[in-house]
Amino acid sequence: MTRPAQLLLEEPRPATVAGSVFRAACQSAPVSDEALASASGLRPEDIRALEDGSEALASMPLPEVGRLQNLLRQAGADPQLVADIVAAAWCDVVLEAMFNGEDISCLMADPISREAAFGELFLWSLGGQVPARYLPGIPRTSHGRDGRPATPDPSRPATGTSP
Repeated sequence: MTRPAQLLLEEPRPATVAGSVFRAACQSAPVSDEALASASGLRPEDIRALEDGSEALASMPLPEVGRLQNLLRQAGADPQLVADIVAAAWCDVVLEAMFNGEDISCLMADPISREAAFGELFLWSLGGQVPARYLPGIPRTSHGRDGRPATPDPSRPATGTSP
């Protein structure tokens, strides 16, 4: 039997939401992947993996995610996009549990699930309702035909944050 969430997303990719949000935040700052990596103690490949969703932000310790958020803010990234990063990571956790057929009631009881940003990002991933703040910042190639965050294509090189 097909689970309802699988009807909406052809191939579930748990880090898709956070990857899209992180990429948008990075693209809103005048900083390269290399500079962000150097300042955060990560490798440029790690930054690109977070941006394309092949590495899940939800798997990083919260202090490291906070450090990335602070670095993006200091670099001049859009504060609203940066603030969405934690909600997006939680969205990926909930989506992964859904796709695995797990009960998500405990996850949805978490206070972050009641935040407006979480709700908007969750609707984006499941229903294709792209929050207005993401329309100008994410290139069309990062959206599927229906407006949802696209699943990363491993055959395409990751795009950096430099113009």
